[in-house]
Amino acid sequence: MLSEPALQVPNFDWQPASQWFVLPQ
Repeated sequence: MLSEPALQVPNFDWQPASQWFVLPQ
């Protein structure tokens, strides 16, 4: 369940996904 949405998110929006991904890191 967590793997499905996690892969789809960066799939359709990889660029914008990288921005919020760096925030939590």
